[in-house]
Amino acid sequence: MVLTALLLMKCGIGPEGLSELCSALEVNTTLTELYLSFNTFDDHSLASVGKMLRGNKVLTSLHLGDCGTVPEGLSELCSALEVNTTLTELGLSYNTFDVHSLASLGKMLRGNKVLTSLHLGDCGTVPEGLSELCSALEVNTTLTELGLSGYKFDGHSLASVGKMLRGNMVLTSLLLQGCGIGPEGLSELCSALEVNTTLTKLDISGNTFDGHSLASLGKMLRGNKVLTSLELQGCSIGPEGLSELCSAFEVNTTLTELYLSGNTFDGHSLASVVQLFTNNQTLEKLRLLGCGLDDDAICSLAKGLEHCKLKELDLSDNSSPEEELLNFPVCSRIIQPLLKRWYDCLEASSGHSLAIRTSLSFVYH
Repeated sequence: MVLTALLLMKCGIGPEGLSELCSALEVNTTLTELYLSFNTFDDHSLASVGKMLRGNKVLTSLHLGDCGTVPEGLSELCSALEVNTTLTELGLSYNTFDVHSLASLGKMLRGNKVLTSLHLGDCGTVPEGLSELCSALEVNTTLTELGLSGYKFDGHSLASVGKMLRGNMVLTSLLLQGCGIGPEGLSELCSALEVNTTLTKLDISGNTFDGHSLASLGKMLRGNKVLTSLELQGCSIGPEGLSELCSAFEVNTTLTELYLSGNTFDGHSLASVVQLFTNNQTLEKLRLLGCGLDDDAICSLAKGLEHCKLKELDLSDNSSPEEELLNFPVCSRIIQPLLKRWYDCLEASSGHSLAIRTSLSFVYH
C-alpha cells in the first residue's frame, strides 16, 4: 500500500512534531495531500513547512486552516511557494492576516506558476491587503479558484475585486460567502462580470440583497456568457427579487446550476420559477432547500417540469407531504411521482430523467 493522503487535523501537533514530519516529507516521494488544519503553529513551525516545500517534489495539496498562522510564518511559506513546482492547492482559511501577510501572498502569486486553488476564508483580511492580493491576480496566469468567504467587504474592497475580474484571464471560481456585500458592492462586482470571460462559478451566499442588488445581478446575467453556477443561498431574496432574477434567467443561455436554498418564497415567487421553466432551456440543477414551500407551492412548481431540462431538483426541508411514499417503477419518459399528491403534477413531464429530493432526502434516478 502506498500512502498518498495524510489527515492530521486537530491533533495537537506542535513545532517539534511538525519539524519531524516536514523533515520526512522532504524525501517522501508518494504523499500528495496533507491536512494539518486546527493545529497551532508558530514561526518556527512555518519555517519547517517552507523548507519542506522547497525540497518536496510530489505534494499537490496542503491545508493549514486555523493554525494560528502569523505574518512572519506566512512570509516564509510564501517565499518557498515562489520556487515550489508541484503544489496546486493551498488552504489557509481561519488564520488572521495583516497587510504584510497579504503582501507576501501577492508577491508569491506573481511568481508562482503552478498554484490553482487558494482559500483565505475568514482571515480578517484588511482592505489594503486585499488590494495587493487582487493586483497580483491581475497578472497571475494559473490560479483558477479563489475563496474569500467571511471577509467583510467595503466599497474599496469590492472595487479591487471588480478590477481584478476585469483583468484576470484564468479565474473560474470565486467564493464570497457571508462577506456583507451591499447594493453598491454587488453592483461593482456585477459590472465587472458583464465583461469577464472566464468565471464560471460565483458563490455569494449569506449576503443580504435588496431589490437594487438583484437588479444589478439580473443585468449581469442578461449579458454574461460564461457563468454556469450561481449560489444565492440565505440571501433574503423575496418575491420581487426572485421575479427579477427569473426574468434574467429566461434569456440567459449559460447557467446550468442555481442554488436558492434558505430564502423564503411564496406562491407569487414560485410563479416566476414556473415561468422560468417554460423559457429557459439550459438550467439543469435547482436547489430550493428550506424555502418555506408548502404542498400547494410544490405542486405548482412541479407542473412546470414538463417544459424544462432540469436533471436535479432539491426540495429538502420544505413542507412534508401528508401522503406516504409510493412503491413506483421508473417511467420510460420520467420517473413516477414520489408522492400521491404529486402524481397529477408530474405525469405530464417528459423528455428527460429527473432526480427529486424531498424533505425525506429521497433521491430516485
